[in-house]
Amino acid sequence: MTNLIEDIGFTNPEAKSEWNNVSDMAYEKPYFGQLDPNWRQNAQAVLDEQRKEMEGIEDEARAKGLPKEILILGVGTLLVLTFLIINKYKKK
Repeated sequence: MTNLIEDIGFTNPEAKSEWNNVSDMAYEKPYFGQLDPNWRQNAQAVLDEQRKEMEGIEDEARAKGLPKEILILGVGTLLVLTFLIINKYKKK
C-alpha cells in the first residue's frame, strides 16, 4: 500500500467507499478543504428559514401591539378634536 493522497481519498471522496459515510446528514458529504458545490443553495435555504422565522416573530408582535396602537391613536385623535371644538365654540 502506498501513501499517496489518492489512496487516502482526499482528492476524490467518492473513490473510497469508507469516506462516503463520514457525516450522518444526507446532504453533507466530506469535501476535504473544498467548498461544498451546493453551498449557495444550502446558505440560501438557511437564510430563507431564518427570514420565515423572523417574519413569524414580527407578525406575532404586530398582532399583540397593533390593537393597543390603534386604541392610543383613536383616543388621542378624539381628545385633540374635542379640545379644538371646545376652544372654537367657547364663548368669549
